[in-house]
Amino acid sequence: MKKISYIIFGYVLIYSFIVFFYKGELRRDTIEILSITGSLFIVWASYLTYKKATARLIFWKILFIGFCLNFVSNILHIVSEKFDILEIMNGRNILFLLVYIFMLLAIYYFLYETIGHLNICQLLVDSIIMIGFSLSLISKLFLKKFEYNFACFNYESNIILIFMILNFLILIGAFTIYQINIKTKILKKASLIRTLGFLIYTISDLGYTYTILKKQNIGECNPLFEFLWQLGLIIVVFSGLYEVYNIKRNFRRRVSIPENLGIRFPMGMIFLYVLILSLNFRNITIVFIATLIIVLRIFLTKHVNIYVTNEYLYKSYKDIGYQLTKKMEEISNLSLYLEKIVYERNIELSKKNIELNRLANIDCLTNLPNRRNCLNFLDNLISTKKSDGEFILIFIDLDRFKSINDWYGHDIGDKVLLEFVKRLKNYLSPIDFLARLSGDEFIVIIDNIGQEKIIKEMACQIIKLFQNPFVIGENKIICTLSIGISMYPKNSQDRLELMKYGDIALNSAKEDGKNRAKIYNKEMEKQSLKNLELENKIYRAIEKNEFKIYYRPQMSLENMRISSIHAVIRWKNDELGFISSEVFNRIAEESGIIIEVGEYIIDKLGKEIKYLKEKYKEKITVGISVSPKQFHAGDIVGTLKKTMKKYDIEGERIEIGITESCSIKNEEKTLERLKELKHIGITVILDKFGIGYSSFNNLKVYPLDSIKISKKLINNIESNQEDYNILKTVVEIGKTLNLDIIAEGLNDLNEVKILKNLGCGKIEFIQELIPLKTLEEKYLEI
Repeated sequence: MKKISYIIFGYVLIYSFIVFFYKGELRRDTIEILSITGSLFIVWASYLTYKKATARLIFWKILFIGFCLNFVSNILHIVSEKFDILEIMNGRNILFLLVYIFMLLAIYYFLYETIGHLNICQLLVDSIIMIGFSLSLISKLFLKKFEYNFACFNYESNIILIFMILNFLILIGAFTIYQINIKTKILKKASLIRTLGFLIYTISDLGYTYTILKKQNIGECNPLFEFLWQLGLIIVVFSGLYEVYNIKRNFRRRVSIPENLGIRFPMGMIFLYVLILSLNFRNITIVFIATLIIVLRIFLTKHVNIYVTNEYLYKSYKDIGYQLTKKMEEISNLSLYLEKIVYERNIELSKKNIELNRLANIDCLTNLPNRRNCLNFLDNLISTKKSDGEFILIFIDLDRFKSINDWYGHDIGDKVLLEFVKRLKNYLSPIDFLARLSGDEFIVIIDNIGQEKIIKEMACQIIKLFQNPFVIGENKIICTLSIGISMYPKNSQDRLELMKYGDIALNSAKEDGKNRAKIYNKEMEKQSLKNLELENKIYRAIEKNEFKIYYRPQMSLENMRISSIHAVIRWKNDELGFISSEVFNRIAEESGIIIEVGEYIIDKLGKEIKYLKEKYKEKITVGISVSPKQFHAGDIVGTLKKTMKKYDIEGERIEIGITESCSIKNEEKTLERLKELKHIGITVILDKFGIGYSSFNNLKVYPLDSIKISKKLINNIESNQEDYNILKTVVEIGKTLNLDIIAEGLNDLNEVKILKNLGCGKIEFIQELIPLKTLEEKYLEI
């Protein structure tokens, strides 16, 4: 906006200098250039205002059209003066006339838009007075002095008369607009600027008309009038830009009473009144009539104001009453609506509470009571029984259920659970309580039973129910059960103790090989406490260096020399002595400390491998078996890399043995991990082949170096032809796949010969378990 102001100021300054002070040869040409430039700027500014305005768009659109015609008429005016073409001059006059008409249309369209905010009576009174004053001035200034011109009623006189009337109408409209906007700060300033522009334009045009009538011809236009025309229109468009850039949003007046009410005298009326007095101060009659009109206007305005104010107050009172009635109805409807909403919400909350209560007490998958529900039921049962009645808690756990989930997926696992519940429900009576405690752990509470013989028979029948496989789609899945039983009141009358004893009995059944039932007794608790004590001691065994490494020698059947050794971990506790490896491995696996123990053993083993590397020229490989949990959950590859770097040993000196149970947990992960081991040069052995989940497919899929045949597969090869044939097949398949064959254990020399003839490369003496020093003395230092 500042830039535009500076441009306008510079333009006016240059134009005024040329008009008032410059008398050179190029004066007329410069004025024409400035006139065209000014007209073009007026067109651009009016278009910009029209595009950016948020109100009175039609007002500015009409003005924009008028200013475009003004630009064209100025060009025609210059051409007509240059070439003295009469037809162009007539066309120019018509265009100038259209410019006036469009300006007048814009002003009175603005008044039409605003008429809703005005008092019509007051507006009519003021308009009649101002029109009368205007006609009086026209008569005084023009008609009486130039009666001859107007008496002829030729083309030029008619055009002049129309221009005079239009000028006065534009001036009246401009003053009226200013008077309307006098109550609004920004609009008042913009309207004042706009009125000033129209005033300059119309007065300059009236002056030009006066000059024409005085000379009695339409000659060359005075540069002063051209300057004032351009200045007036520039001020008009500047008012629009000022309004657009100062009102950031659509400005809508919200007034309580008509805007022209209470205004004593419109500015236009005062201006015309003063002008009439100055021109007719000697004519007492005209002065008296004009003054009388002003006095009557004051009197009428006073009564109009009173009437309109009363009318407005009455309408406002009715409107307020109507609004209050409407609001009361809305409040009443809202109250009814809120009551309905509250009622519906209460019903919804009630349903949700019922659903939440169900979800809090029912297992979502099986629709059985959950642990929370079970505990409440058990508390209620104990409170009703006291010490008189009997009942039992049967804890049931699905064996290998995690493996089923891992192998077949959780969707199949869920279906297995549902089939399990279906079979069990069919066996139990309707009064027996069945609940799901956790993933694959269930509990059955049977009332009025206490004889152990009956309890054992019932448990055996439940186990037999699940000897047949579950048929899930195309899969036949065998899933056995382990059962632990606690008895009320024999074992305890406390709910927590009954739950604990049932869980201890269940763990005991699992430790004894699964697929069986156990009734709680105190020995089980002692064993459970012992296991817990062992678990605690395992955590301290690393600090105390209680884990020892023993070795089994592996002999090459080709040269009957020791080529490799297999490391076995033994735990010797200060208090308990040597702990069985089966017990130690089971507890370490369950507690998860097997990973930490494995990392500690590998580090210790790396130190002894370095010792063997530095002492003996022959390469002696050292093997160690890792558990499935250590293989998958731990960072076995990272641990081996760290150990190899620490002790400067090659991967080819280390053999890692895995069992086929590793692949059951996650075949893809097993394959990926084995490839990582092979990448760092580790020798991979498939351990205990021939028992458990042995699969010839694994020999083809996994990147193995050797297979170690289980002792159980070798024991009867001399006496049992089937065992011999199986062993022969395994060896042949291994050799076909370029795998080294290692056989576990020996009974006599005949077995050695048989194994050698079949193609076994090594044998491992599993009966011999010795420390490194003894191994050196017996086998390596010969």
